[in-house]
Amino acid sequence: MALTTILVEMMDESIASHFGYTAGLRMIELGDQVCVGMQSATGKEYFTKCGFEHVSIDLNGNHGALALDLTQPELFSEFYGYFDVLTNSGTSEHVLDQAAVFEICDKVLKPGGLAIHIVPDVSARETTWKGHSPYYYDASIFEAMSQFTIQKIELLRSQDKEIVIDGLLYVAMVKK
Repeated sequence: MALTTILVEMMDESIASHFGYTAGLRMIELGDQVCVGMQSATGKEYFTKCGFEHVSIDLNGNHGALALDLTQPELFSEFYGYFDVLTNSGTSEHVLDQAAVFEICDKVLKPGGLAIHIVPDVSARETTWKGHSPYYYDASIFEAMSQFTIQKIELLRSQDKEIVIDGLLYVAMVKK
């Protein structure tokens, strides 16, 4: 999945709303995301220009990403409690061990850190994102997580329904 202008604008808005600034924040990006329709070629390039200390994780190791396996939380121990922001833009749905990838998401964030998940919505399983991955999401999985480790969850909603943009569910969560 690529980062489009509208997705990056939504991420920027969530980060600005939560922190009020970006300079010096530490960000971990799950996946080596490319940018479409933007001047920056990758998420790493874009977010670094915005002032983040940026680390991307992708088994492919492309564009400076660390080649770490998202099914092995112990590989991330040096990063536990290190990051202010985590972005998951179309990566977790490709990881077969969902418990492991979301354990990593929880452990690498500082208390008060912001996790932004942009994932294929279950409503797009047979349409926009058909055959994309083994997993599709709806708000309930993130609401369930909020019972345990999340202080606040913000689902973009319209008339009490999640907003799905091109078959993608956008969720911003703050860690307790």
